[in-house]
Amino acid sequence: MTQSISVFCALLLISTQNATNLSADESRAALCADKVRKFVEVMDTLLSEKPSNIHAFDYPIQKYLSVNSCNVDEVISISKGSKFFSELFEQDTEYSVVFGSKEFIASFALKKKTGNIEVPNARIRFPLPN
Repeated sequence: MTQSISVFCALLLISTQNATNLSADESRAALCADKVRKFVEVMDTLLSEKPSNIHAFDYPIQKYLSVNSCNVDEVISISKGSKFFSELFEQDTEYSVVFGSKEFIASFALKKKTGNIEVPNARIRFPLPN
């Protein structure tokens, strides 16, 4: 009887830890999704307004793309909702998500295994259109 109670307690402890880990993962994924949505909104606004210089992208990149443990499919879906979504490149270990206008390109890498967003950047498109 004591052995049965010990086994039950051990199983209960394991299931509680798994639920806690799942909840933490879901929280991080939800935070990531929220930040990516905000980033997409800001990109749509910035790229519509045609900023005068590349530095207009610095703050939103720093504020919204410093996230980890994202749900990869959700980030891709949110990104595709941008009116300036340009391309999605699939590579072995990551996706490259690209937004673009005639003047600027903004992008980030999305790691397949971890859901981490890495190397976000913005650049001027060359040559500039006439």
